Amino acid sequence: MKRCTPRLMMMALLLSLGLIVVFIDSNLAWRSLPSSTHVFHAFKQLVHTEPKSTLEELQLVQTLHNITQNTSQPRGIVIPVYEPIIKLAASLVLELRTMGVDSPIELPHCGDVSVETQQLMLQKRALGSIIFYDVCERAASVVVEGNSTKKVFCQDIKACHTKFRSFDIKVLAVVFSSFEEIMMVDADTAFFVNPTVLWGSEKYKTTGTLLMNDRTAHEIYFMAERITGDPKISAQHLYMSKFKVAPFRSLPTLEREKSFLQNTAPVSLEFEPSDFLLNSHSWNLRTGHQVDSSLMFWNKKRQPRATAILASFKTLSEIGSPPSYGDKELYFYAAELAETQYSFSDHAIGAVGTNYQDYGEGNSTLCGDMAQNYRHKKHDLKCNEEHQFQLVVIQHAKAEAHAYLQSNSKKKK
Repeated sequence: MKRCTPRLMMMALLLSLGLIVVFIDSNLAWRSLPSSTHVFHAFKQLVHTEPKSTLEELQLVQTLHNITQNTSQPRGIVIPVYEPIIKLAASLVLELRTMGVDSPIELPHCGDVSVETQQLMLQKRALGSIIFYDVCERAASVVVEGNSTKKVFCQDIKACHTKFRSFDIKVLAVVFSSFEEIMMVDADTAFFVNPTVLWGSEKYKTTGTLLMNDRTAHEIYFMAERITGDPKISAQHLYMSKFKVAPFRSLPTLEREKSFLQNTAPVSLEFEPSDFLLNSHSWNLRTGHQVDSSLMFWNKKRQPRATAILASFKTLSEIGSPPSYGDKELYFYAAELAETQYSFSDHAIGAVGTNYQDYGEGNSTLCGDMAQNYRHKKHDLKCNEEHQFQLVVIQHAKAEAHAYLQSNSKKKK
């Protein structure tokens, strides 16, 4: 019998050790793999938290984004109008010009301002730079990018007239405005101080938005209406719980901090709610109103996702419009659903009137018009002092421009 040489024994030993190492390594690797159950569970979680968007949804979002970001001027004022209030609008423009406001002013309408009225106002130099345009005509022509047979806002101009000769024209006015930064004002608004100083407020500069508070009232109507029969679930709760935010997440937003407040409403949300929402009067069923949109500041360039969501509320898609009295709450909904930072005034709404009905403490009523009070600090360079002043009161203004438009209509001012 032949004896194995030391060299052969060494080779056999090395081969054996190699096989042992391969076995151990493969066994450890196999055990470290996640189970099929774990993988499937993780996949289900991913699908649940971020539902897949359809091509149709993504096309609509991209269309709305392109429309809203199609601007040509940095900043301006928007006053939506129709023939019966055009004199109020002229009065407001004159008031702003007297205060030193020289910003361009858009006067969008829905085909309901006569050519004669437009020509008359455009002749008045005292009104400064004003631009009339038919926003419904623009809306009627918009189709979904990638699907030229699918209309976005309305099927034709007649349908647009039916749909947007209302408060909803204000949403279109933001969507189609040529301004990046908008101060939108109702025509029947009166100011005591130049409102454009709010473009310089810390709130607006931080978020590109500034919204005003509305009354705490109608706690079972509008946003707070109980449409399911459950006294704990409002129309606002239901709408926001069903809104699909995933298609809009490709658009930029101003990321906000995660809220640590508990959602007391018995609904689950597909977006991260803000502290403001969870603490708001409307969410907690104390009011059916949240926003007074008589005066509103909005930066489309800084809020692309919120602006696209705002536009989506008035499309022919399945998104639908949130519960609101007119357009008032739509800017709030859009900013909240966009998971962006946004700003509200720190001051509650007031009232201006003479009809005081005294029914005792907590039950008395002042009948009149709404008043917004905003304390804005302004630094006086000459005196090196800080000045605080009441900024604005909102009310139904009188038609002060009637005589102005009627007299000397053929003569330029």
